[in-house]
Parts: sequence; C-alpha cells; structure tokens
Amino acid sequence: MRSIVVTLLALCLTVGPGAFPLARAHAQAGEPGGRIAFVRDGNVWVWTPEGADPLTSTSGAEDPTWSPAGDQVLFVQNGGSFSNLVIHSLDDDRTYRVTDNEPYIEAGSADYVGTSSWAQDPCWSAFGAIAFVSDNGTTDHLMQLWLMDSIRDDPYLAPYDGGDAGGIEQVALNTRGDLAAYTVLAAGGALGGITYVTIRDLVTGV
Repeated sequence: MRSIVVTLLALCLTVGPGAFPLARAHAQAGEPGGRIAFVRDGNVWVWTPEGADPLTSTSGAEDPTWSPAGDQVLFVQNGGSFSNLVIHSLDDDRTYRVTDNEPYIEAGSADYVGTSSWAQDPCWSAFGAIAFVSDNGTTDHLMQLWLMDSIRDDPYLAPYDGGDAGGIEQVALNTRGDLAAYTVLAAGGALGGITYVTIRDLVTGV
C-alpha cells in the first residue's frame, strides 16, 4: 500500500494551494474572473460582485467546478439511483452530458437500480485534465478513480497499483494533472470505519 499522507501541509505542497477539498461543500473556488459557481435548490448558480443568477434549471445538480478558461462549468447531475457528469457551456448556454450512467431499461425496476452507476466529485486541472470517482463497471460498487485527458476525450480508469483499502471520494488534481489526492474509505469508511488521504501518481499508478 502506498504511503499514507499524515500532514495537510505535505498534501498542499504536493497538490497545489487550495486544490484539496477538506470537506464536501456546495460552493466551489472562484474562477479567476471573480465568479463563484455554487448550488442552490438543486441548480447551479454563478455569483459575481453584481449578484447571483441561475445557470441551470434541471435540478439535482451537485459539485460544480470551473473549466480552466472559465467558459464552462462541469457538475454532477443526480438522478436518484444514478448520477452523471454534465457540462454547461457559457458560450452557447447549453448543457451537455459527459457520462451515460442511466440504464436503458424500465426505471425503478430491480435491474434498473442494480445496473445504475454513479459519477461524483469532479476536479478540473489547470491543464485541462479531469478526474472524478465512479463505480461504473464494478461488481462491488466501490468508487474508483477515473480520468479524462480533456473534456473532449472519453473517460478511462486511472492507472492503479491496487493499494487502496476501500472505495474513494473527494479527488483533487495538481496543476499539471499528473498527481491525484483523495480520501480512501477503509473498513467501513464514512459509515464508522477508517478514512485516510493518499496521493497517486497518475503515470505509474503508485
């Protein structure tokens, strides 16, 4: 198992200032232009010094994060028994689905629920790479680390040496997008077990 990170200082120095989310929050860090994306009543809103306005009207939105250029917002769309990554373009005011985790079978059926999957905790690096966690394709429904080289590329499983002791959450990328920090839910994790923070090299998987 790779080394456990034991100090927040070491994590911040490796990942980059402000990159690691200490707790789940509705508001995300401000885009360089002074705007802040946040969730209100299930929709993404954008705050500026002049006020706040809704960006989406589809409900179920979570975890918004800005693109490096500040012209797009990536967020999670919660469908109840599944979730997808969705992107909203400020240039044309349109919303596009990035992942496709809802099964094409009868909604609410046992097979529908059993084959649904989740995408959560997206992070967009300054170089354009995207990381998120998902249980897509797993049999144990543990969250794994997924990557996209850019918003135009297909998601793929991140290189991995098998060292995590459980599912993961709260992923953050460094500026270059070649290191990821995240929380591992070990021995029950958030349900009362052990959690720890670790860093993975996305080139070697270690």
